[in-house]
Amino acid sequence: IVHAQAPGGEIRELATGLPGINSLAFDEGGRLFASQVFLGDALYEIDPAGANEPRLILEGMGGLNGFDIGPDGKIYGPLWFKGQIARIDVDTGELTVVAEGLDTPAAVNFDSKGNLWALDTARGEIVHLDPGSGGRIKTIAFRQAMDNLAFDSHDRMFVTIMANSGIYEIDTATGEARTVKESAFSAPADIDLIHTEAGDLIYVAGGFRLHEVNAATGEVRDLPDSYSGALKNPIGISANQEHLLVSSWFGNTIRMIDRVSGEEIFTTHDFSRPMDAIELPGGDWIVLEGGTSSLLRASGADKSERTVLADRLIGAVAIAWDGASSVYITRAIGGRVIKADLDGAEATEVVKGLVGPEGIAVAPDGRLIVSEVRERRVIAIDPTSGRIEVVAENLPIGLRAPFGLPPAYMPSGIAVDAAGTIFLSSDLESSLLKITP
Repeated sequence: IVHAQAPGGEIRELATGLPGINSLAFDEGGRLFASQVFLGDALYEIDPAGANEPRLILEGMGGLNGFDIGPDGKIYGPLWFKGQIARIDVDTGELTVVAEGLDTPAAVNFDSKGNLWALDTARGEIVHLDPGSGGRIKTIAFRQAMDNLAFDSHDRMFVTIMANSGIYEIDTATGEARTVKESAFSAPADIDLIHTEAGDLIYVAGGFRLHEVNAATGEVRDLPDSYSGALKNPIGISANQEHLLVSSWFGNTIRMIDRVSGEEIFTTHDFSRPMDAIELPGGDWIVLEGGTSSLLRASGADKSERTVLADRLIGAVAIAWDGASSVYITRAIGGRVIKADLDGAEATEVVKGLVGPEGIAVAPDGRLIVSEVRERRVIAIDPTSGRIEVVAENLPIGLRAPFGLPPAYMPSGIAVDAAGTIFLSSDLESSLLKITP
């Protein structure tokens, strides 16, 4: 937590070592409070001068996300994992449940009249609550994946949606919404491309939502998948004609999704921090496990029959199948590309000395196309000789991971079409780039 003065002024550090710091608020007396969510679960009072260590008020609450200070000086906030709105006495640490029955409450805020409003991100609802009884006074249907809300000095409500970096003004009387700003993506990570009757389609794991992009026109279609109660966070993705296989090391999930409808077919939490996964013809999965630093072949209806194809893959990020018998793996830690065979033969090193390799795809000519993020470039690697050719440089990639997360927590994905055109996700600009070698 830092105090940043006016542009060009001093930046002063107030607190460190608090991974998952998520929400901040000052009370009328200038006391500063902050909560940890997802990478922690605690509420602290922070010294605005930075002279004293953070004071722990409460922990193990259930995910105190976007909170606010009520007219009574107490904190009111959503408990993400419990579906509740809570009131917390910042001096005693006493927690009282104010309202229940929400699916995934993401934020609360008071208007100038003391009215309490809350967001239910799973249901896509904005709810006016009675802080005394917990009853609903009014419900406004909007969109899923809402993340936060605030009122301006005229009691105009603004809400944010994390799935598309959107800000919207909501008329609390009519429920009508006005778009202030939005983007096609929020946090694009891994991508994959397939050829269909409709042309080439690119599938983007957008961090909070899945997207389908027409490679020729750039038109984006959001799939019916949202950030709700389950920590889905799509990060790795592979596609074939029937399915999308979506992995999330953060949510510890792999999901098989119908490619056309976007509906979820099968979900498993039974892999250790899955970084990436591919479905082979016949239904087996190739899974890159970050938790065990292993590459697995998973079979059976529930994918519980597993064979280790390669291990000691510390810092591995993404995989690409050559369409035959080999899988290629990028290792951001160690700067390597590794080759593993589906028959279980010992893995071999293709190239080393790279700086932060992340996304990988196999080009039509057999070369490996890799995003080397710490050099901000895309390279082509001959898998036989290890020869490297720079394809494009000075690219907007290489977002640094927050404290406590893997170095390549949101990988810069790579896909290649039949003509050798390269598509790259940009984590710095939240965009999809097209590179014609």
